[in-house]
Amino acid sequence: MWLQCGVITFTIVLNIYRIGTEAPVLTSNATLVKVNEALKLTCTHPTATVVRWLRQPAGDSTSSIILAMNNVCEFNPTTLSDVFSTCVCNGTRFTCTLKPLDTINNGEKWKCAVNINFQATLSNEITLKEQILRPLRPV
Repeated sequence: MWLQCGVITFTIVLNIYRIGTEAPVLTSNATLVKVNEALKLTCTHPTATVVRWLRQPAGDSTSSIILAMNNVCEFNPTTLSDVFSTCVCNGTRFTCTLKPLDTINNGEKWKCAVNINFQATLSNEITLKEQILRPLRPV
């Protein structure tokens, strides 16, 4: 009987630890974007109260932190970064809309990060891909 209780307790603790160490998930509202369209990025994590947005310009090998925000939409730096038009916070869901994109944004990479046990944990990466519209050829 004691052995069964010990196994059950271990399993519960292991599952709590695994849930708490999940990486954040970054999603977007589109897979291809046109020039002059905005793109919405959403970062979610089950326990995060602060996220950082990281951007890697096309052709660069390193990312830089653009903005940090908490779950009541306080920003660091205190003003919204010039690459975002709006940001919304809702518990553990953080959404920022990029300003209308230009061809220079093609290939740009985005991630979000949360701190877990004082260590930054990165999300998946989203690469911006410009949709090129070609004129129809006369038949």
